[in-house]
Amino acid sequence: AFLAGAEYEELPCNLCRRKDFFVLSRRDAIGLAVQTVMCSFCGLIFISPRLTKSWYEKYYAYADGLRRDYKHGQVNPKAELGRSFESARRHGRALAERLGLLLKSGLTIDVGSAEGGLLAGMAEVLAIQPLGIEPTVSRAEYATSRGIPSYSAIIENIKTVAPDLPRAANVVCTKSLNHFLNPRFFFQWAHEVLKKDGRLVLEVKNFRQQARQSGCIHYAIQIDHPFMFVPETLSQFVRAAGFEILFFEVD
Repeated sequence: AFLAGAEYEELPCNLCRRKDFFVLSRRDAIGLAVQTVMCSFCGLIFISPRLTKSWYEKYYAYADGLRRDYKHGQVNPKAELGRSFESARRHGRALAERLGLLLKSGLTIDVGSAEGGLLAGMAEVLAIQPLGIEPTVSRAEYATSRGIPSYSAIIENIKTVAPDLPRAANVVCTKSLNHFLNPRFFFQWAHEVLKKDGRLVLEVKNFRQQARQSGCIHYAIQIDHPFMFVPETLSQFVRAAGFEILFFEVD
């Protein structure tokens, strides 16, 4: 019912800008009519046609009140608020300990920061100044209440919401890249906002692994994942934005 009257758009491949692709699936994990395609030239996988930017903003506003959990049915996110903070904090500590020699001291921006737990954990290990960017208002407010200053915005609006961000030592994006409407913009923005010797840290779902584990392609698809990545396309995006890859692994 939420999608009644929704507006959709078709865009060229976000990586190579071509318009030659073929259909992988016509539904998502819960049976919504979501068409997923693969670029015939570079292999990028994405939803097309997809909801417009304004409709994805409506989706996140909707999700702030009642979102569908793809594994457990419907949940009320406000009732769950804060429950993932500790697990994210542990994850942040582990990430900082694993990559500590590569990361820099200073401003560290987490894009898709949820409740701020990941930055809180990183700050326990490294000398960082945490800053979150999170599209869901209640999560951004919760993070701020826990000492992690956070902007409530989708990344594509960040230059309007926070036009004067200082240069960062690190930009972190864990399990959020799939949600971005314009990954090309994110990589270019990250390259601009980072200091000359700054670090970009990504943790991204491997679509190939998801599809293999589930046994069907459509079980690895969800409407709020406009883009899906495999190691090959992810590394292409990183290099195309001007980054040098210092550490890369497929878990």
